Amino acid sequence: MKGNSLSELPALHPAHLKYRCDPLGHLVLTAEAAMVGGGDQAAHFFGGAWTEAKLEIVAAYAKSFQTALKNQPFENWYIDPFAGTGQRTEKRQSGGIFEGRPSEEEIVTFSGSAKRALEISPHFDHYCFADAKASHVDALLALASEFPGRDIQVFHGDGNDCVRDVLTTAPWTGPNSWRQRGIVFLDPYGMSVRWETLKLIASTRKLDVWFLFAAKAVRQQLGGSIHDVDEAKAAALDRFFGEPNWREEFFRASEGQVTLFDIEPTAETAVNLSAIGAYARKRFADEFCWVSEPKSLTVRNVPDYFQLYCMTNNNSEKAVALVSRLHAGVVKAHVQASRRMSDR
Repeated sequence: MKGNSLSELPALHPAHLKYRCDPLGHLVLTAEAAMVGGGDQAAHFFGGAWTEAKLEIVAAYAKSFQTALKNQPFENWYIDPFAGTGQRTEKRQSGGIFEGRPSEEEIVTFSGSAKRALEISPHFDHYCFADAKASHVDALLALASEFPGRDIQVFHGDGNDCVRDVLTTAPWTGPNSWRQRGIVFLDPYGMSVRWETLKLIASTRKLDVWFLFAAKAVRQQLGGSIHDVDEAKAAALDRFFGEPNWREEFFRASEGQVTLFDIEPTAETAVNLSAIGAYARKRFADEFCWVSEPKSLTVRNVPDYFQLYCMTNNNSEKAVALVSRLHAGVVKAHVQASRRMSDR
């Protein structure tokens, strides 16, 4: 199959697309590849300062991870199952009276998680990117063509399915499974990550996880009382937390309204975003032997809107110590860099 674009091929959804870049930068599809349709690659508008914070921290950790393991007999993976387009675009206001020129809106493009991962040296042995949108997959294909010779897999479909497909097949199963190591960056849309995905990742005992936990999305599902949580919301929260105990954790009994006939009990939401994060961290610790303190990310002046966690379930004390040290190093470096920027 010739050419670098798959946009003219028929779409199958959910599709599993796998390709490698040959030395000339052409996309070479394996026989197992499914066809992905799409269109023009659209700019991916989202994010702000908090986005740069999470991307900088995860990229710095990935760089440190690769440096620490470069002389080990492992095959290192970077798995990003909610990868978007590989870059992000943001609208910013520039100019104004303080800059001495007319105010105008400018379009600024930043590297996303996929591109930053591909630019890390020493590079990973394998990359897996996924997204549910065909246009995003097309953009990932274009990005991958800039890195010929790399082993890159792209999945069109649900990120949870991507993780399952990768971790339940060779080389993650079979005689070479002992050699596999890597990083999984879970940067989902809202509450898209299913608990079964976290359990599967933890079961490998070979992967470090960075998880952007959307505390605000959970809070929105909870509403003001248990009566605001309909069947669909309850099912989503069950899938996300992997248990029904959030009901007791997030709601408290309150005195009901006295009616002519009885006292009607109610249950009101009794948690803020920080408390939601504390419960999530407790649940993560049920699966992973080491879970970091959260890095709070503020969005629109709301602290803990997102919380960034690092986790591992490697049962080697040496490995856990390494993860803890790398995590502490990159978070500290980011805090120091942020302070320097704010002092300017």
